[in-house]
Amino acid sequence: MGSAVNVGYGLQWPVFAVFFAYIWWRMLRIEIAKLPAEPVAAPVPEVAAAPSPFAYRARRADTVDEAENPALAEYNRMLAALAAQDLAAQGLSAHDRENQQQEGR
Repeated sequence: MGSAVNVGYGLQWPVFAVFFAYIWWRMLRIEIAKLPAEPVAAPVPEVAAAPSPFAYRARRADTVDEAENPALAEYNRMLAALAAQDLAAQGLSAHDRENQQQEGR
């Protein structure tokens, strides 16, 4: 009795595979029949050009007094010194760098 059940299971799965392959093929044929003979181009809506939200927007940081936050003021001085060193290494002045940022380079 056990070997007949095993043979039945052995035949059952290939039958399922053939059945699903037939259904898949039939569904493809139905979808192909629904397609128009010539593709129709979808109209392209016109969109007004807007500035990108990801564009670089330069703005000056608020100045911090030594009395308000001494650690932040020291940090800003350190960053300003590093920026000045970087500009000096590039041979630019702070004014040249501001002009480049305003021109979007």
